Amino acid sequence: MSQRISYTKIENELWPEYRDRLNKAESTEDVKKFFAYTAMELLAQILESREIKPRFEDVQLDPEGERNYILSARLSDRQEVADLLAGSDLSDILQRLARAAVKRYQHLSRNPDRSRFGTFYDKSRSGSFSR
Repeated sequence: MSQRISYTKIENELWPEYRDRLNKAESTEDVKKFFAYTAMELLAQILESREIKPRFEDVQLDPEGERNYILSARLSDRQEVADLLAGSDLSDILQRLARAAVKRYQHLSRNPDRSRFGTFYDKSRSGSFSR
């Protein structure tokens, strides 16, 4: 039986700030951005010993996709990354991060009035105050 590499320590370090960012997200674009930054930070810590530097555009949230995230061809085509995805819990961690983001994404897309970009100015309330 082969031994799988675990990166849960890095994941556990990232979760508190990530959860806070998702909770403060005001739009679906914020959610996508926060996921990409967190996933990039995770990948940077894991791949630094292999001298691979992930970029912001290397990982994207895919709310309708099966895995809920997409890795760029620049990363997924590299053998070192493919080996990590197959022989570690990296893909599971990325999927957990993506699932949390998709949940917040769906909440914000169903409730646009809760978003800062939803109903910014309600004209029906432009009357005078009565005392």
